[in-house]
Amino acid sequence: MPFYEFYCVECHCIYTFLSRKIDTTSTPICPVCESDQLTREISNFSALRDMKVEKDFGGFSKSSDKSVTELMAGLNKEISQIDSSDPKQLAGVLKKLGEATGESLGPEMQTALEQMEKGGDFNQLQLEMDSILNKVESDREKEFSKRPKIDLSSPTLDTSVYDM
Repeated sequence: MPFYEFYCVECHCIYTFLSRKIDTTSTPICPVCESDQLTREISNFSALRDMKVEKDFGGFSKSSDKSVTELMAGLNKEISQIDSSDPKQLAGVLKKLGEATGESLGPEMQTALEQMEKGGDFNQLQLEMDSILNKVESDREKEFSKRPKIDLSSPTLDTSVYDM
């Protein structure tokens, strides 16, 4: 059964919740102030008893599930063998990396990568991609500046475990 940690801005505290199932979408209510505005935090996860855990990996457990390890090893190998003068190869690896991380490349970047795969003018595409990335960065900075200021001191950690 997985443990999930959530941060409450109102209490400036991190709470641990135990879920009876894997649940990546639900957000509990704060057990102290009853706020429904908790944010999920990255935390260690509990491993099932029958899953072999090999060693701690900087806060994350390394399970015997080889698929993730094999995927990352394959991408690492492809990245190390990229010919920087081959835009088709670069585009393919960038698309695979986006898919592996679950990050959306956005329609503009997807179009630019497809043009690279088709052999488009690399210099022109590089300018387009730089423009796209600058716009994304600018949009993120604007969004970040709209966020309310938060307490930068370390939040307290409630050591209790609550049901989710």
